[in-house]
Amino acid sequence: MGALPKHLPRCEEVIEPESTVCSCCGLPVHRIGEDVSEALDIVPALLRVIRTIRPKYACRACEAHVVQAPARARVMDGGMATTALVAHVVVSKFAWHLLSIVSRRSSRVTASISTVARSAAGSDGPPGG
Repeated sequence: MGALPKHLPRCEEVIEPESTVCSCCGLPVHRIGEDVSEALDIVPALLRVIRTIRPKYACRACEAHVVQAPARARVMDGGMATTALVAHVVVSKFAWHLLSIVSRRSSRVTASISTVARSAAGSDGPPGG
């Protein structure tokens, strides 16, 4: 997966596991690392990157138990876009498609009106006469 541009603003969201207590011995677990994923998001007229951080915790006593919150589902597996960005792209493509249809029809109507106007102007008498 590619990296998202560094100049875009980041909005961080930390997802903690439900419990930070070792299920084996009942002692508190300590943070041993984290997994970070990024997705391109859109707020109308603003692109931003949402960083989802999922800390990893482990028990110091038994060292066998690692706890981490599950990753949230994405719109597309392995994708870097949020639901908002996908919806924006779909709606924009649909709107531009409608605009192009209306534009083509309007130019056909304009051409038809021009043709009718020219033929009406030319029907006053024989050409060249």
